[in-house]
Amino acid sequence: MVNFEDGDELLLKGELKETWPTFYEFLKAYFNC
Repeated sequence: MVNFEDGDELLLKGELKETWPTFYEFLKAYFNC
C-alpha cells in the first residue's frame, strides 16, 4: 500500500529525488498513460 499523504513530506525533504524516475514509471504503468 502506498501512502501518498507522506509522499508530499518526502518530496519537500528531497528524499524522493533518487526514487522519482522509478515512481514516475510506476505511475505511467498504473494509470496506463
